[in-house]
Amino acid sequence: MDEIILNIQDKRLKLEFGLSLFRILGKKWNVPGINEVVARMGVLDGSVDNLSFEQLDVLEDILLAAIENGNNDVDLSTIKVIDEFFKNPKALEQLTSSIVSSLPQNKSSEGKPKVTKVTKKTNR
Repeated sequence: MDEIILNIQDKRLKLEFGLSLFRILGKKWNVPGINEVVARMGVLDGSVDNLSFEQLDVLEDILLAAIENGNNDVDLSTIKVIDEFFKNPKALEQLTSSIVSSLPQNKSSEGKPKVTKVTKKTNR
């Protein structure tokens, strides 16, 4: 997973992803699990050429949660994270990639031996 660093108020803030990010967002959005957090993030799907205020709010929540998750020593109420985030033209792409790679992955059954069910024949 690529590391994302934001430079805000003369500080380098590391954005950290992973399951703990989803827990932070779940608490903030008052939802019970990862699926509901991902559904809420779904407002970011689609065009980024004309972001709505709802999309910006969700994006800001994700950024602030990633900063909090990165154990950065900064007062989050004083920073304008959205402004700094969009100074990097590839920031949204990096953020999306980092979020997707931090989601739990389904284990593939490829390469695993198949189990054959054995039944016992009985004579009646």
